[in-house]
Amino acid sequence: SEGVGVDLSPAMITRFEYAIKSKGLSSTYRGHVLQNPNASELPKAYYDLVLSPFVLHHVSEQLSVLKRLVEAVMPGGHLMIAEIVGVELGEEEMRKKGVHAWLDEGKIDELLTSLELPNVKKVKVEYPTATAEGDSLSLLFYMIEVTV
Repeated sequence: SEGVGVDLSPAMITRFEYAIKSKGLSSTYRGHVLQNPNASELPKAYYDLVLSPFVLHHVSEQLSVLKRLVEAVMPGGHLMIAEIVGVELGEEEMRKKGVHAWLDEGKIDELLTSLELPNVKKVKVEYPTATAEGDSLSLLFYMIEVTV
């Protein structure tokens, strides 16, 4: 079995690879820096697990990226998506952070519904002091079992 963590940022993949190595999982999981923002380089139906934490808000075509991530998972495997929701930044700050568009819970649900995936589980987590300014953040985690 093989899993992959995907991100557009080499620094985030370095963090991911350090974490999996420290847990003794480096023979099973690997990090992959997406060379194309649409994830087109991922092989189809290859991975047991695809992890996509905090990626969707950095891409302009969220639906096409989600489709490619689902296609990269073999039948019976899983796609795990995590996104920060409820963040409000001005356009200048978004540009600095490489954010294309913040997604809210409804938009993520809409994207996943349009893919007609039968097995989607969602968990919402609130972190009341997750920012340096003491603001609260909401994180959404989606675990999707790929059956086709």
